[in-house]
Amino acid sequence: MNLTFLKNYSLFRKIYLINLFMSTIIFFDVISYVIEGFLMVWAFYLILNKVKNNEIKKIKYYKLILIFLLSTLITSILQIKMLKPLNTAFDIIMIFHFCICFFLLYGLHTEEMQKIKSEVFSIIHWIISITTILTFFSILVIIFKNNFFINGKLFNFEPFSYCIGMHFAEGVERLSGIYINPNMIAFCSCTCIIFAHTLFTKNMFFNLNSRQIQISLFISTIILNLTALI
Repeated sequence: MNLTFLKNYSLFRKIYLINLFMSTIIFFDVISYVIEGFLMVWAFYLILNKVKNNEIKKIKYYKLILIFLLSTLITSILQIKMLKPLNTAFDIIMIFHFCICFFLLYGLHTEEMQKIKSEVFSIIHWIISITTILTFFSILVIIFKNNFFINGKLFNFEPFSYCIGMHFAEGVERLSGIYINPNMIAFCSCTCIIFAHTLFTKNMFFNLNSRQIQISLFISTIILNLTALI
């Protein structure tokens, strides 16, 4: 079995970031936890590989990063008696996410600049596409019905409840669509608008040859995501 893809840092970063965005979608938020478990193991292998190859020292400010990670780990250990074991476990997981961000995401700058640009623009295009499609379906839902709820139990154990459409809380009605809450659709739409504007100004919006098609897609993307923010 060919497992060479496990050494592909670029592939890991793409899956990690896209999975992070997909975790804001109803039902996918559960699936993303399963994928995240695999990604954590994969990340451990990649970080260990960087340590073995002495690549950690190539990361800018690596000494400060190590001091920060060590201090957070010591703090978590010292608080074990004060916190519940589950809370301590969450702390350790969060520290490992810090390691991923510093060594695998921030550490991207140690690689070739051309590869960095290609990877970053590829991720941005994926985020724009996914967010715009999901926002479209979120708006489409409220055209037919203001909102509806889906309730149930996960594997007959963990109860869940999703509000699809307009979310009413604290006397305010906000669009959540097919996202887990209104804040998520707002965050994703804002991110999408910023990314779309960045690519459009660089004439790299989906790398289309026709400027007119670029303009049409750009305007549609902006209008759709701005509508979700109203």
